[in-house]
Amino acid sequence: MRPLLPGLAALFLLASPVAAQEAAEFRADAFAVEGLVEAQYAYLERLPGGRFPDSAVLKAEAAAVHDRRSLLAYAERAVAALADHHAITGSSFADSWALVPSYADLWVEAEGDGSTLRLAPHLALKPSAKSLREWEQRLPDRQFVRIHRSCLVAKAQITGFDKEGGDGGEARWVVTLAGLEEKLPVSRRQQHIVKELGRIVL
Repeated sequence: MRPLLPGLAALFLLASPVAAQEAAEFRADAFAVEGLVEAQYAYLERLPGGRFPDSAVLKAEAAAVHDRRSLLAYAERAVAALADHHAITGSSFADSWALVPSYADLWVEAEGDGSTLRLAPHLALKPSAKSLREWEQRLPDRQFVRIHRSCLVAKAQITGFDKEGGDGGEARWVVTLAGLEEKLPVSRRQQHIVKELGRIVL
């Protein structure tokens, strides 16, 4: 895979260690990511409005950046918002979820004894011999969440939650994912994630 863009990769060469650069400068680098994407990303026209898919959550994460590690964590989240499995930061943590299997993974569904990966940007289906339980153990929980017993989704792809049903029927939570019309159900047991992730669409 190729780095997203030369400028973004350069941030991690220059940003080391904390003693050599003040927290404010790391934060400035985080806020520069949006401009770098819009200036150099090759497929900007594929994004909504032809712009970096920013959000209040990403802005808050950028504002909280204070060192190299938090800058990289923010950059991974920002690049993940592009839903492009070719786009990477050029640096990573040992457990970066982009490495297994890629930034493009929207969700993993149990299927028989194995599973199916649903991939962006074309939502291709990729069969896997690994069970959902194996994926859950392999993928870092800071990046993936189980929404019901047969489905894991990448937190970075979650754009919100909605309530469906009611009026005589039982209302249930569903999750919406970036660039996807289909909504996925959240089981009763997993409804706590709605509050924990804090991105509720009313």
